[in-house]
Amino acid sequence: MSSRAHGKMHQVSVTATKNGSGEVKFEPDSKVWNHSDGEFVFRKDEHGRFLWPGFGENSRVLEWIFRRCQGTGEARETPIGFVPAAGAIVTDGLDVDPHDMERLLAVDSGEWKLELPAIHQHFARFGEQLPQALRDQLSALERRLGGDD
Repeated sequence: MSSRAHGKMHQVSVTATKNGSGEVKFEPDSKVWNHSDGEFVFRKDEHGRFLWPGFGENSRVLEWIFRRCQGTGEARETPIGFVPAAGAIVTDGLDVDPHDMERLLAVDSGEWKLELPAIHQHFARFGEQLPQALRDQLSALERRLGGDD
């Protein structure tokens, strides 16, 4: 995936387990998280200023993930899954503007649509070994993003 989609935080509602015959089974409603620091940490404003204070503060994102797993972390649903709700990431003691946090947590469907060909290309590397459940998740993502423009 290129850097445009990195840094998005979302929940995927499947877990892969192998049974005795080696088949991979995807179980719904488990808690699997994807958090990549890329764009979240390195996202800049129009003046080139970093919006997030830096790597040392990423534990605040992990704290939200843990609270979310416990059922207490507030989130909002987006086409890519759940992201922290406004105020859900503790920013006490940080010099982070609320508008900057809003920008950091924004999900741009257009950017994600641009990522779809790269995701398809990546999945193609696995051929028939790619579990159908992952293909289904990608198709569902495409539907949630609104398909092709």
